[in-house]
Amino acid sequence: KASGDRKSIASTRFESGNAVIRLADGALVMAAARRNMGNNTLVAWVARVSPEGEVQWQHTFIERSLTVPYAVTAMANGDIVVVGTATQDEKSGPQGWAARLSGDGKTVMWNRVFGKGPDDSLQAVAALPDGGVIAVGWASADHKQAEDRNLWIVSLDAAGKLRLEKRDL
Repeated sequence: KASGDRKSIASTRFESGNAVIRLADGALVMAAARRNMGNNTLVAWVARVSPEGEVQWQHTFIERSLTVPYAVTAMANGDIVVVGTATQDEKSGPQGWAARLSGDGKTVMWNRVFGKGPDDSLQAVAALPDGGVIAVGWASADHKQAEDRNLWIVSLDAAGKLRLEKRDL
């Protein structure tokens, strides 16, 4: 609430709250990394919270062994797009991750990973007028220095298909 009241809406299994946006109606959409108690991995949690602090819907992405959200945006039609990093399994490195949820939170429109690894991540996202998104983050440099990263830009169409990628900028 705007008055400064404090309200807990989640359990103690959260590792980090990474993104929040305010919608036109005053509701908030939040994205956080939370511990999956079944197998002790990190999964992405996205929720819409009313202006009064009530959870209207929530979705947890559990398809990969590690998924951490870093940014969220609202689309003109009310859908929500979240980006971050995801690891397919314990042997693979992080790749950029993006997912689109319907505005009511009931349907995952698409849920994809991008990049070559071994250390790629999407850190920010913005809606485009045509229903697509543009995201920016970092990609592992093509040479073998593990700590070297380069700017990475990804543009996705409304269906989540890659239409432009610029690496090593």
